[in-house]
Amino acid sequence: MSAIHRRAARREQQLADLLGTTRTKHRNRYTRAPDVAPVKLPNGFVVQGESKSRKRLPKWLYDAIDQAEGYTPHAIAVVSLSQRGSSEPLALLRLRDLCLLLGLQLPSAGEQLALARQP
Repeated sequence: MSAIHRRAARREQQLADLLGTTRTKHRNRYTRAPDVAPVKLPNGFVVQGESKSRKRLPKWLYDAIDQAEGYTPHAIAVVSLSQRGSSEPLALLRLRDLCLLLGLQLPSAGEQLALARQP
């Protein structure tokens, strides 16, 4: 197994651990299969994770998250990303925050999330 494959496997396992599911192992090459098993939430929705890794993500993505986090400390920062000509924006947030929102993990001891509304 190459270093690239080992790194991808580590990221897939990290995603599975955070979502509280299992990583799909021993997939046949050139066969479509999910990186991790789906997670069924108590409300009936199903979450399907997919892991992607790049050598470097654009700095402006991190800057956008940092900007949102700076407005309300301890709040969950969400950045809306839109492509010109597309009607469906994407949401960018930290994976650990997504797990908190989905109820898959509890906040760490002493961690408090802001529930304040801005006027």
